[in-house]
Amino acid sequence: MDTISKVIKQPHNQMISKVIPEILFVSCAMYIQVSGMKVLVGFSDDEGPALLSFINRGFRIRLYNVAEQVRSVLSHYYGFAPEDAKNITSYYDKDQGAGNFAEELFSDLLAVCPVRLFAELLHAWGNRVHTYVLHRTHFAASESGVLRGQSVRLLFGYPILQQAEESERALSTRVISHWAHFLKLGASCERCTL
Repeated sequence: MDTISKVIKQPHNQMISKVIPEILFVSCAMYIQVSGMKVLVGFSDDEGPALLSFINRGFRIRLYNVAEQVRSVLSHYYGFAPEDAKNITSYYDKDQGAGNFAEELFSDLLAVCPVRLFAELLHAWGNRVHTYVLHRTHFAASESGVLRGQSVRLLFGYPILQQAEESERALSTRVISHWAHFLKLGASCERCTL
């Protein structure tokens, strides 16, 4: 969590237009303490490809020598010391392929860590925090189903309304049930698996 705290505390003007909403939200939450609430927070475990696509709009990371490029981004744009950037990248398995390496690292840095930090802050301030991770496979644009990065469509029943594949309709129903249960009772749904 020190990693994400450092990212939040050292924003750079060049990054303002490139920082995703989660980091801004967590940054603001550090100044707005709330307590006595029941909160449901989570993320999709397939954030990496969409985030890398987003990152590449500004940084143009190529799929060769990715670790060095990522260390450069961490140092230059996020303010990490070169040794810290090297330590961060050493946690990720470079043998899994260059794209997957960068996807996993940026997914953790820009989605997983901010959501976890936000959940931990809310809990520390006296809130009851329920968390979830939406596990699902990637759908290519040519396949039927909700595309990655559009998980909110599951919550609003898009696959049901569009007569998507049965598995997508069932997943949408489970997501709706999970959120409805939380909104109704203020607790996670034990029988609702995502």
